[in-house]
Amino acid sequence: MVASFRSLVTFPGGKEQGFRTGVFRYGILGAGRQGTAAAYDLVVRGEAKEVVLADLDERRAAASADRINRLTESSCARGVRVDATGQVALVEFLRPLDAFVSSASWRLNLAVTEAALDAETHMCDLGGNTEVVRAQLELNGEARERGVCIVPDCGEAPGLASNLLAYALTFLEETDQLLLLDGGLPEDPIPPFGCTRTTASA
Repeated sequence: MVASFRSLVTFPGGKEQGFRTGVFRYGILGAGRQGTAAAYDLVVRGEAKEVVLADLDERRAAASADRINRLTESSCARGVRVDATGQVALVEFLRPLDAFVSSASWRLNLAVTEAALDAETHMCDLGGNTEVVRAQLELNGEARERGVCIVPDCGEAPGLASNLLAYALTFLEETDQLLLLDGGLPEDPIPPFGCTRTTASA
């Protein structure tokens, strides 16, 4: 079910929420760089009451939360240990949240989506594999029945770039070809990863 998050006023379990600063409980699955960046944005722009960063490495989750709290001069973020491969523990983590971002490996996205449906918690993920995204989209009927928004494949490319291109197509009467150029993918890929490193390690 795709909907504007702001259009939702009743959350699963009958939790009524207003739309003012500090009302939403968010989760982040995977406290690496992308998860930390997403958590920061939720604290700064997402009307977050709390952002819980979950990672298999509890120290990484805690360090990420501490960094966000320092940068935002808040105490919204906290870190916890969660094994995303354990469905019962994952559902337990997700259930009290209003929504979460999965920045875990794309290999977990289908199981994470199923856990989100069981927990009745809205989610988006960063994608990374078209076949997995197609399997997630097959769960649309169940998501609609449960009133849960699942927005897969929100990473850079595929993901955001693909969605922007699909949106751009709605403005054209006819299209012969669609070409996506990504600055991080060289014409002549060099093993082992085949990508150009465009950022420095911190």
